[in-house]
Amino acid sequence: MTTRLLSFFPEPNFRDPNPNVRNNYLATEKFNDYLNAFNIKGDYNLDTSNTFTGRVSQQRGGRRRSFWMPEDRLGAIASLDGTNVGGTFTHVFSRRWSTNSASATTTSSTATRC
Repeated sequence: MTTRLLSFFPEPNFRDPNPNVRNNYLATEKFNDYLNAFNIKGDYNLDTSNTFTGRVSQQRGGRRRSFWMPEDRLGAIASLDGTNVGGTFTHVFSRRWSTNSASATTTSSTATRC
């Protein structure tokens, strides 16, 4: 079992000048990250009571990271491609607000000096 597991590891690729340090790996990492995204939104007022809204969002991305093991055994290969579309319609049934306002009565008094 151990021999089979060790067969996945490559041979060491770095020799240190210090003879006490053995079996090292020199890692050369590669990064190819990118991400492109955009959003578009639009509103349209048909009249004072009816409104339309629409949007489109799109995201494109990728990732390819290399690690010290060959053939990306411990690295990452990923891709992200997504598109979202949405829309709404809003209708306002009434614009009147019902308010009960009580009329305020002001009473003034006059003081008389004697």
